[in-house]
Amino acid sequence: MLRVCYANSGESYPDSQIIILCCEFESKTQGLDSSIPIVYFFVKRFMKNLRKFMVLTAIFALLASCKTVEVDPPEAYYVDEFGNDHNDGVSEKKPFRTLQRAVDAALFSGITRIVVSGTLRERVVINEANGEILITGRPHRRTVSSYLSSPGDGRLPEGTAVLTSLNAYRTLAVSGLTRVRLEYIAVIGNIQGGGILVADKAELILGDGARVAGNHALRGAGIHVAGGGRVTLEGDAAISRNSADIEGGGVFVHNGTLYLLDGAVIVDNKAASGGGVSLRRSRLTLYGRSSVVDNEAANAGGGVFAAEESSVAVQFGARVLRNTARRGGGIFTDTGSSFTNHNGLVADNQAAAMEDVYHEAGPVQIP
Repeated sequence: MLRVCYANSGESYPDSQIIILCCEFESKTQGLDSSIPIVYFFVKRFMKNLRKFMVLTAIFALLASCKTVEVDPPEAYYVDEFGNDHNDGVSEKKPFRTLQRAVDAALFSGITRIVVSGTLRERVVINEANGEILITGRPHRRTVSSYLSSPGDGRLPEGTAVLTSLNAYRTLAVSGLTRVRLEYIAVIGNIQGGGILVADKAELILGDGARVAGNHALRGAGIHVAGGGRVTLEGDAAISRNSADIEGGGVFVHNGTLYLLDGAVIVDNKAASGGGVSLRRSRLTLYGRSSVVDNEAANAGGGVFAAEESSVAVQFGARVLRNTARRGGGIFTDTGSSFTNHNGLVADNQAAAMEDVYHEAGPVQIP
């Protein structure tokens, strides 16, 4: 008599699946029943499948035990004169070498802070940035070439990074719907093309430690503002020792806006007209402890020259002092432009005609 038996993993073989064939027959000679099992263990195939199962089980167990790790995005890009533009720029140990490389990376990555060390000799263009980009030096790091200073004295504050370009048209050009803030950055020494251009509705803010100095151009040697651009100086920002052949030794604004706030200063600049600032179809507001001081014009507007329906407002402690020119040592305004003074100070300026304020339409009384 033949009997077929099947044993599975839930019985006596917990880790296997075994097929057992049993053959029963009677032994007529002995008169006894005997069962002789003939067993075939398909071990080779079983072991292969078992290994696959164990590997998959281990992988799933490992994945189940893993915790989600959130990696914080980089806080800033780093630039150093001894860096390398092939670096990723996201750490002090692997900085970029050029500011332009960091700016280009920031426009695509969303990182809005760039930390700069050393002296960078390059021209930088920032166009159509999203949001505000902060470009800052290292104010808490002492460097060999930096030392403490007061605004406008020609020195660089401790930790200031330098951006210079001897012959390019504008060392830094900011345009489009862009907002850039500079802190402890000095744009200096461009003796042919001028310091900074702000155009096409772009906005530039010079904050603590920002310096624009020692540049030369036909107009706006320090900063040239055009096409609806806007520039704000605050903190101890300073524009100093720039010279223009025609107008705007410190700043030339054509169809734009200039604000001086919180102790910022435009000092010791020179031009034919508008030694400190020259305005055309533009607006200048001096507020708080800000100053236009010790600037010089060969012709008109030692401190400020305002023409073509421009406006000048000196408010709440702002000062226009010790500027010199042939006409309007402090401020010169043409017939279409205006000047207002609300608790400001315009004094100690020198000129052959109207030392403090010269207005082509007639005399101006200063409160």
